[in-house]
Amino acid sequence: MPHKIPDKNNFLINDFPLRYYIIGVLQKLDDWVNYGTVPDPSAHFAFSDEGNLVRDEYGNVRGGIRSPFLDIPIASYKGFDAKADQSIGSMKFFTKKEFLGRYQNKDEYLRQFIQYVDRQYRQRWLPYNAVNSMKKWALEKSQTILGCN
Repeated sequence: MPHKIPDKNNFLINDFPLRYYIIGVLQKLDDWVNYGTVPDPSAHFAFSDEGNLVRDEYGNVRGGIRSPFLDIPIASYKGFDAKADQSIGSMKFFTKKEFLGRYQNKDEYLRQFIQYVDRQYRQRWLPYNAVNSMKKWALEKSQTILGCN
């Protein structure tokens, strides 16, 4: 089945770096098995009484393992949706106005994002090779949104 994006003019293929968090979860499991270090609990995805995922004001799912992509957002992420005949997730970056309305400027966004990534690295949710890659992503995407180099 080919990849389908609901509105290719407004949505992009979801580039959420799930691989880093899979590695982090496996590291937590390894620490538990080998050193008895019980992983921090994480919340399940939040569901409404009707069984729908609960989303924040940016369209991102509440609950689950958190990341700076969700908690310091510059995009709305949608995962795989079998009902919509999608085989991949999609994402939509904030507009410049939305970005500045939340962060005021690029430096404030990067400060929050970097602080979050560094904390997750210390907590062993992220492998070392993810740290610089995620920070580079944040810089590049924020520059793209703001139209600067």
